[in-house]
Amino acid sequence: MGCVESQSGPVNVARGILSTWEGFKQTGGDTSRSQIDDLPPELFQPILESAVPKGEKTYYLHLLPKRQVSKRWLAFIDSCPSMWSYVYLGLNARLLQMILQHSGEHLLDVEFDDEAVSEETLDAFFEHITQHRRWTSLSFKGRSSLDLSQFLTKQVPNLRKLTVDVTPMQNTYLMWPAAIAAPLLAEVKLHHCGLKWDSLRGLRRLEIYGGGPCAEDLAEILTASPAIENLTLINNWKMHNDAPNTSQIHLSNLRTLVIKRSGTSASLLWLFRSMTAPRLEDLTVQPQPEGPFSTLSELLNLFPSIGVHAGSCAAKTRPSELKIRAMTTGLTLGLGRSSITATTVKKDTPSNEWVELAVAFVQSLPSEARDGLTTLRIQALKSERGLAMLTRLLPILPWVRIVGVEYANKEEDHGSLTAVLKERLEMEDTGRRYGHVYLTGGRLMRQDKESLENLVVGLYLENVNVVDEAI
Repeated sequence: MGCVESQSGPVNVARGILSTWEGFKQTGGDTSRSQIDDLPPELFQPILESAVPKGEKTYYLHLLPKRQVSKRWLAFIDSCPSMWSYVYLGLNARLLQMILQHSGEHLLDVEFDDEAVSEETLDAFFEHITQHRRWTSLSFKGRSSLDLSQFLTKQVPNLRKLTVDVTPMQNTYLMWPAAIAAPLLAEVKLHHCGLKWDSLRGLRRLEIYGGGPCAEDLAEILTASPAIENLTLINNWKMHNDAPNTSQIHLSNLRTLVIKRSGTSASLLWLFRSMTAPRLEDLTVQPQPEGPFSTLSELLNLFPSIGVHAGSCAAKTRPSELKIRAMTTGLTLGLGRSSITATTVKKDTPSNEWVELAVAFVQSLPSEARDGLTTLRIQALKSERGLAMLTRLLPILPWVRIVGVEYANKEEDHGSLTAVLKERLEMEDTGRRYGHVYLTGGRLMRQDKESLENLVVGLYLENVNVVDEAI
């Protein structure tokens, strides 16, 4: 019985695979007490492959014992190249030779780290596998002392995924200037290292942690990768302040965008203003707390541009809740699957700055996104900051009917929440009571509690100290 290509079949075949495999597990893998050996190859193969955790360093510790179950299992496994397609260069030379022999012409997933691999192992590997054209993924992890040029400069026409994680030594950042000869490369994940950026084209996924391309290089990558689906930039200190000349970048398939502690005012403004991403669903932005973003004016320029894309996400995911966390040195806005954070090096940012940022963000949302919001939750250490948010945001969020406010334990409301909701009802010119209010933490005078109960449909208190008079 030889190895076959897995094919999707009718529902009853899938159910047969599942039920047979469950029976196999229940018998502890003893084929003498299960019917698994009677299965045809097209059903036996996916079950056997699912029993081995492919892609882990211990893969062959699980696979090799299964060759000893029976002659049928031995013949099947040895004749199935896909089961020998994972190569970890920490294995001994004999096993490596066996893997390369049984994998035939199948594409290979190659993984190694230079701490676990000796030079002799590398030499043996390159002696046996001159067919680097078979590589479909390459994952490297180790010290920053190894020159990866011997891998990255080879002709790898089938390489689709590249992961490089260089352990930094004294904040070392490595750059390999040679172009990558991988026309099918679609996924790149880099830690503390860089590549010849203009050789990256047609990417579907790009994740960079530590360092990375400058804004001009990023513009070239995105222009050459219009179908990219995931872009992650974290701790990218190389995005210089000068914005590229690129006026428009259309990313029709981009669904996830994560930018944390990366870029400057000019580079991020360029990115969010020049980028169109109609399918964006997940957005996370956290600018650097130092430099140009320590001022309110820079953040006020940036937040409306981010809000446009957050609104685009909201149009597809239709969130009904806006969460705002305004703390001492940071403001976080959560809208569905979008999260935008502003941080500052100041120990105590004035309340009005966070309020202005929140208002600028909400005003930049398209009307359909704002109209879809029915819940507003605000967490603030200081009551005046939370109430200022409510005062400014409720008039521009006409359909909000659930309000949640969380104070620090020693903060007191002083009747302000009642006043804000009364003002909102007067604006609407309606006789009906407001919706539901959730108040967490802080102190509330009893008379203010009674006023709120008369004003809203439901009042819910959690860890609130109700007192008879102000303290």
